[in-house]
Amino acid sequence: MLQMEAAAIVRGIEERAPAGVVQPTGARLDVPTADFWYVEGGRIEEFNCYVGPSVMLAQLGVPPDFAAAVDAPAAAAS
Repeated sequence: MLQMEAAAIVRGIEERAPAGVVQPTGARLDVPTADFWYVEGGRIEEFNCYVGPSVMLAQLGVPPDFAAAVDAPAAAAS
């Protein structure tokens, strides 16, 4: 059972990607997220936000290459 003293909803928009500005296409992304607010004495003590990057990348048409990520440390050691 989850007991909370308070709850908050925050919506944010990131306008820049690591490689620069991404022009809008009008396409919709549906990315799962989980926000955890730890409230103590009426104050937010800690906040953690988690997203589903593999789901987001798949919707963008860039499926993650997990096999290459596993093989990369072995290749770098050679």
